[in-house]
Amino acid sequence: MNKAVSDMTSEEYLEYLNDLPEHEFMNVVAHDVKKVVSIAHGYISLLRLDIEEGILDADQVQEYIAEMEAMIEKSYVYIGRAEDSYRSRLKS
Repeated sequence: MNKAVSDMTSEEYLEYLNDLPEHEFMNVVAHDVKKVVSIAHGYISLLRLDIEEGILDADQVQEYIAEMEAMIEKSYVYIGRAEDSYRSRLKS
């Protein structure tokens, strides 16, 4: 497949992962999970700054929380799919 990862559908991405050697597969999964955690950490830092500066806006806080929840939920789905993909590789 000669397509940029960012342009792949979920199914194409899983196919891409399935074609990777095991060590590369695990590196990609680890990288993707770290990325989500890093972004969530950034939102937490923004919340702390808003609190420290006294500019806490309830709507903005709710937006940050919703974004973090959405990213974490996507991570669970992604990890589950990656785990399923890895298990199917072991059976092959």
